[in-house]
Amino acid sequence: MIQDEKLKGVGNVISTVWKNQETLSKSAERLDEQFAVLARLSIRGMNDILIRMGADKEVITEVVIETAFKEWQVFRSRSDFRQFMLEWFLGKPLADLPPPPAKEEAPMTAAPGQEAEKPQAQEFGGDYGTQQKSDERNEAAPEV
Repeated sequence: MIQDEKLKGVGNVISTVWKNQETLSKSAERLDEQFAVLARLSIRGMNDILIRMGADKEVITEVVIETAFKEWQVFRSRSDFRQFMLEWFLGKPLADLPPPPAKEEAPMTAAPGQEAEKPQAQEFGGDYGTQQKSDERNEAAPEV
């Protein structure tokens, strides 16, 4: 009886999680749709305001939108872009941002004339054995 109630509770939780996952999946699929409609409404509204103000030559055109996407692509390629989102949204030129942090790259091979460092016995999570009699039960030890 108690076990049946617990199983029903687990079933309800699984059902709720499944329904939430379906809703999240549908929401993620509709992001492009939501973005497109929001952008269209915003651009049309801003252009209407600019025209009413007499700034007909300042309206948002295809060239302006294309430039914004190109700037976004450059900005997004920075490893620290999230730190400067507010500045980017407010229109700060990319050239006015501090330079992105330098990428640290470790050399993949040893320099000429140097030997590559060999792994230590405990490196990579195991004792690889010493090829002695006591290693017979050590499955990771190489065969003698």
